[in-house]
Amino acid sequence: SVEGQRRLWSFAETLVPKRSPGQFNQALMELGATVCTPDKPACDRCPVRRCCAAFADGAQGAIPQSARRPTITAVTEIAVVVERKGKCLLLKRPAGERWGGLWDFVRFPVEEERTPRQREEGKRRKSSSKVRTHTNGRTIGASLARRVAETTGVETEVGDLLTELRHGVTRFRITLRCYRARWIAGEPDASGIEHRWVAPHQLHDLPLSMTGRKLARLIQQSPSPAAE
Repeated sequence: SVEGQRRLWSFAETLVPKRSPGQFNQALMELGATVCTPDKPACDRCPVRRCCAAFADGAQGAIPQSARRPTITAVTEIAVVVERKGKCLLLKRPAGERWGGLWDFVRFPVEEERTPRQREEGKRRKSSSKVRTHTNGRTIGASLARRVAETTGVETEVGDLLTELRHGVTRFRITLRCYRARWIAGEPDASGIEHRWVAPHQLHDLPLSMTGRKLARLIQQSPSPAAE
């Protein structure tokens, strides 16, 4: 915490001598690198062991405590590049979420990983709109087009898998399956989420998420075969 950091710096300042503070700091660094190491400290040849509280308590082998490794959670998400008249639909990530304040393509977790709140929100939007699903005969496309409609209120025809990206964020290992979709009708509904239609060559002008930048580069290198 900020308060904890302030106290540690204040305490450290009381230890550093006014004369030759640089030599003192260098000596401490060498002591920590060669004698008082985290693993198997050489207390028998330590010049300051007589004033070491850890040595006096026999706790030198337990200090410092090893940091607990976080549990890694595997997550699969979907990103859909909705294209309309040569432009892509981008949504601004809400504050408080991962990449809050950044722009991103339409993105959502796979069906089984949605939270109860996301499922309820999807049902609400679906029941309150007259959104048709254009599938081109593909079951996966039908499911993704329905999710895009639930998320944005936009009708689309979803194509085949474009690419698959993998990346890590804090304790998450995310697999992002990316698809391209053709806009059919509608605009993002009044959900309070800011949106823009952006030409591929303008994508670099906006602050994008890490995977958003990777996907943007792919879109710039592979223009849509047909512009509406």
